[in-house]
Amino acid sequence: MKTQIILFVSIIFSIKCFTQIKYERGYFITNSGEKNYCLIENMDWKNNPTKFLYKRTENSPIIEQTIEDISEFGITNEYVFKRFKVAIDRSSDAQEFLSANKDPILKNETLFLKELVVGKAILYLFEEADFIRYFFSVDSSDVKQLIFKSYLDGDNTIKQNKTYKEQLWQYLRNPKISMRDIENTKYTTDDLSIVFKTYNLATDTIHKLVDISTKKNNKDLFKLNLRPGISNSNLSLNNLYYDFSIEKRLNNFRFGVEAEFILPYNRNKWACIIEPTYQYYKANFVDNYKRVDVFLKTLEIPIGFRHSFFINDASKIFINGSFVLNLNLGSSIKYNDQEFVTMTHTFSSFHYGVGYSFKKKYSAELRFNKISGIIGNSVEWASEYSNMSFILGYSIF
Repeated sequence: MKTQIILFVSIIFSIKCFTQIKYERGYFITNSGEKNYCLIENMDWKNNPTKFLYKRTENSPIIEQTIEDISEFGITNEYVFKRFKVAIDRSSDAQEFLSANKDPILKNETLFLKELVVGKAILYLFEEADFIRYFFSVDSSDVKQLIFKSYLDGDNTIKQNKTYKEQLWQYLRNPKISMRDIENTKYTTDDLSIVFKTYNLATDTIHKLVDISTKKNNKDLFKLNLRPGISNSNLSLNNLYYDFSIEKRLNNFRFGVEAEFILPYNRNKWACIIEPTYQYYKANFVDNYKRVDVFLKTLEIPIGFRHSFFINDASKIFINGSFVLNLNLGSSIKYNDQEFVTMTHTFSSFHYGVGYSFKKKYSAELRFNKISGIIGNSVEWASEYSNMSFILGYSIF
C-alpha cells in the first residue's frame, strides 16, 4: 500500500507538468480610456477579482493588471467586469452575526462588478465567498445597490429588509412587469435577470443576457458515466491465537455507474461525484490442513470530489477523493468449514484516484482503496483488504 501512495503522490506532483494555464481572447480598458485587446487568463471567477493576468500574444510575457489601473476588462462571450465606486452594505447574513439594525450600513468601495444583464437597465453582481450583492443602473444613472438585508427584530426573529423590491418597482415599472412579478422576485441571479431582461425587451432596448445559470447549463453540469474496470485485490488474514497467516492477490471485474455534478465556477474544475459500484472477491487458501474459503461481495457507494487540470479543450487530467460506504451483499469467510460472517453492518473507508478524460466522453482512471477489519464479529482475526482498480469510463450524457 505504501508503494501505491507514493505512486499516487508522484502522479499528482507531475500533473502540473502536463497541464496548461488557459488564456482566452479578451480586452481591458485603462484609466485613460485606451482599449487593449489581449489574451486574459480565464479563472472562471466565482469571487469578483481585484486583478488579472494577461499576455499580448501567446508567446508574450505574462503581465498583471490591478483594479487601480483598469476601468474595465472582459473575456469574449463570457465575462465583463467594470470598475465602480459604489456604496455597499456588507452586513452579514449569517445568523450569529445578525444585528438589530434593519437599515443597511453603506460604505463606499471601489469594486469590479460583473455584468449580468446589459441594456437600458443593467444588472451587476458582486460575489465574495458566500457574500452576494446585486447592483443596477438605469439610463446610465449612477450604479446603486439593490438592498436586501437580514436582521433580528425585537424578539430575536430573523426578518429581511427587502427594499430591492421597491427599487425594482420604482425604476423598472412598465406594462410587462406587474407588482405581483416584483413581489415574487427573489434576491437571486435567475430571478433578477428575468426582471431586467423583461424590462429591456419591453423598452425596445438592445439587450444582452449573460445569465450565469444558463451559461453553465450549456456546459453540461451533470454527467452520467458508465465505469467498468478490473480490480487487482489483495486480502490478508491473520489469526491472532494460532500463528496462522494467509494472503492472496486476485484480479476481478468491477462495474459502476457514476453521477458527476460539476460545480459552476472556477472553470468547471470541481465536481461532486457518487458512484455505486459492485465488487467481489472469491478465493480459497490451504495451509497445513487449515482451509479458508473467502467470498466478498459488496456494493460500494463512494461520495466525494473531483478536481480537473485542463490540458486543452479536448482533454484533462483529474484526481478524486471519496468517502466510501460499503454495503455487505452476503459475504462470508469460512475457516475449516466454520463460518465467520463479515461486514454485517455498513462500514466506511476511503479511496483516491487519478485519471484522464478525452472529449468529455471517454476516461481512464487508476484508483486505490484500503480497508482494515473486514471481519467485524471476530476478536481472533486481523484482516486487511486493499485493491488497485483500472477503470474505463464512457459518458452517456
